[in-house]
Amino acid sequence: MNGTLQVVCAGLILLQGLARASDVNPIDVAVDSFRREHPEFPQPSRCSDGIFLRRVSLDLSGYPPTPEELAAFEADTAPDKDEQLIRRLLQSDRYSWKWGRWLTLQTGADEQELSYAAAEMHCRPQDLFLAWMQWARIRISRDESYEKIVESFLIATSREGRRQSALYSELDAVANADDLDIEFYGKRQTNDLFWRRYSAIYDPEFRAEDVANRFMGVNLTCARCHDHPTAPLTMNDHQQFTAIFEPVTYSELPLTPSEKRWILAGVAALPMGLCAVLFGLVWRYRESKILRNRTYRVIAVLVGCTLFVLLSYIHLIPGLRMSPGTSPGRFLATKCDSLGHWQWFLAATPLVMLFCMVRTRRHFAGRSSVLIDQPRWLLAAILLCTFADWVFVLQHSGDVQTRTGLVQSLQLNVMRWLGIGGCGQQPREIFVRSAAAQKSEVTPKLLHGPALDPLKDGDDPRLALMQWLQNPEVPYLAEHLVNTIWEEYFGAPLTFGIQENEEILTADRLFRRKLLKLLAEELRTHHWSIRHLQTVITTSSLYRADSRMASSTADSSPLPWLHAFPKRRLSAEQYLAAVEVATETSIDFGTNYAPTGASPFEVASCYPWSSTFGASTMRAFPQEGTLAAFTTEAAMFGLVDSGLKDQIRNPNSWVLRVCQDDPDIRSCIATAYSRFFCRNAQPEELDRLTALQPDRLTNDRFMQDIVWAMCNSAEFQYIH
Repeated sequence: MNGTLQVVCAGLILLQGLARASDVNPIDVAVDSFRREHPEFPQPSRCSDGIFLRRVSLDLSGYPPTPEELAAFEADTAPDKDEQLIRRLLQSDRYSWKWGRWLTLQTGADEQELSYAAAEMHCRPQDLFLAWMQWARIRISRDESYEKIVESFLIATSREGRRQSALYSELDAVANADDLDIEFYGKRQTNDLFWRRYSAIYDPEFRAEDVANRFMGVNLTCARCHDHPTAPLTMNDHQQFTAIFEPVTYSELPLTPSEKRWILAGVAALPMGLCAVLFGLVWRYRESKILRNRTYRVIAVLVGCTLFVLLSYIHLIPGLRMSPGTSPGRFLATKCDSLGHWQWFLAATPLVMLFCMVRTRRHFAGRSSVLIDQPRWLLAAILLCTFADWVFVLQHSGDVQTRTGLVQSLQLNVMRWLGIGGCGQQPREIFVRSAAAQKSEVTPKLLHGPALDPLKDGDDPRLALMQWLQNPEVPYLAEHLVNTIWEEYFGAPLTFGIQENEEILTADRLFRRKLLKLLAEELRTHHWSIRHLQTVITTSSLYRADSRMASSTADSSPLPWLHAFPKRRLSAEQYLAAVEVATETSIDFGTNYAPTGASPFEVASCYPWSSTFGASTMRAFPQEGTLAAFTTEAAMFGLVDSGLKDQIRNPNSWVLRVCQDDPDIRSCIATAYSRFFCRNAQPEELDRLTALQPDRLTNDRFMQDIVWAMCNSAEFQYIH
């Protein structure tokens, strides 16, 4: 009994030890080990609770804390209150919007690039940007694994395996809606807007470079024209990696041979059936010379149409190898399409009339006659010419950019009714061309990886790329995510390039690489969870450090975040959110930029504050020495913007209410310090500001000036 009890006690002690070990932050372990080897990097002091609350709230939710939240956090004595705060922020709806916007910008959403797709979908570019952001927000709120999110971008198609009728319904809802419901796109499994961008449509090399930059942290741009001067990348690597994305097409999805044969049988059977009916009528009423004469003419037209279809689709007959390039359908429709609608009739009619010329005998007259000499054949010729247009579009849909326009609506409706693709006006979509339709002779090859096997029909080379990126031995995907998220929290990436040569790295860069690999492994171990990676970063001692430099040499240190927490400028969205919380007002962004009642993180990126003050964008490939700076234009924008003054002067704002509730201007200023900076004002600060009030200036007008100055101060516009 005693032995059993000892074993149980030992097991409990072991489990407690493992639990304590699992609570150890991996960043702190690596940093403490480095500091023991390099004593020139001392341990910085911890920041105050108020500063930490403001810092982590802005980073995770995009919003600063309210005065009530600040008071509650400072009064909390729980030893794990930091962890409880972080868990609460990670579960908030604001977190999903803030980091959903980050993911949207990180993956390449740009309204100018989306303008081409917006024109075809009959909506505004900012609507597609918001739809993209809604899609990303849902993934962040679910804590979806990052590898699955990347897969949803890389292997995206418009249909997602659905029938074309489902795609038609989706696009019709977009085109017919007065205000785009951005919720519809969030329900998709993949994000085909990534491939609908203008540059991604027309430039396969851009596709390769963009994927390498955004998901792998590799700069392929130089290798497009010459071998990379510093990284082990050659022009051949660029061409072989580009070949992976060559099959991705933005066009009408071509009909398969089986679909075309089905249409061929239907189109040929219809006139032949009519011919049989007409022959029956002629035989039944053979004594009527007028009916018999006109019926022969109709039969001649139907036979001509049937022969026309058979000639246009003769290459589809099994066992017969012929090129469709010389078919009469292609000849007629190509020649006629370059002309206007009226010229279309003039040019097409003689060609079709010559094709339909048929000689027959009028039995009742006892002589022969050419049927083309009668006016009613003009109508038959026009109908056959439009029929040729239809046959041509069916035959070559997805392979050409020709538009014939005369019977577009008829074609579209009939094709929708049939539930198949191929009409001239069917929406263009993202799909992967068949292996036979690919023109590139370059063998697709993964970057510093194996070459892909020869593709077969139905193979998507992007899937092989995704499977390769998910390989634990391939560092690109995980390390690049860690690098970009680290930059979001500390203002600079851990490394400026994944392909650094470790043999020539200094001690500080080797430590950066070690920390990068450590966090990448932590990410893979926890199922590629972005939320877990952020938890590790925000609970580390580095993130809890004070922002004041610990020594005079820290400014020039290669590892400044080991000395103190680096200050970072607020993004435009964070700044506007901070103004809303501080003044207790809401900003009206206008329906051109956001839905009614939207938060700053639900606004299109073309909003003036975002484009001028600086949006929370992430550089796809960070370069050393090009970190975000507070430009003069951005600094002046807050000084001259009338919208900021309107928020401060709003009759419902906190600024006017505080002066009405408390006539003591010194007390009002002290409250403003706590509200705007999450700290108590120093006595000398209160004395200096109180002394600035002119005798004739009322308290409310003076507080408006004080608040305006606070909104334009560095302490308010930076995360510190």
